[in-house]
Amino acid sequence: MTIKPFKGDPVDRLIGRYCSSWDDLVVVTDDLIKASPRRSRKENYKTFACNLKTRLEEGLRSLSDACFERAIVDISGADSVTTMDTAEILRRLSSQAKPLGISARFVAAPTTIAAIRKCEASFGWPAISLFPSVASARAAKA
Repeated sequence: MTIKPFKGDPVDRLIGRYCSSWDDLVVVTDDLIKASPRRSRKENYKTFACNLKTRLEEGLRSLSDACFERAIVDISGADSVTTMDTAEILRRLSSQAKPLGISARFVAAPTTIAAIRKCEASFGWPAISLFPSVASARAAKA
């Protein structure tokens, strides 16, 4: 008797989404730190948001250790994270980048950018460098 392994795209997606490690939650390439579109179950959301923040912070530190002067953090794919959590994550990353000697630019969806701008005005936060795309973040003057 031969047991055939499961095959097919739906199975691969299922395994990739729920069985892979947290390592691919955030990917760092060159000066870009990109959050994956991975989602969490409602009951695991707080852990998920905390892991995302931790991985983004690790990515920022790794760019600093590699002597990069600029980091572009793309969180536009992480649309399952609430706007308030996204705003808090980006605010913390922005404040952590300066002591590391890194100029941080953040890429987010336009609706998230608008909501973060409202948070900045409401809570008196310093302005965060927000862009709608990686290309516009790279093209912006320092």
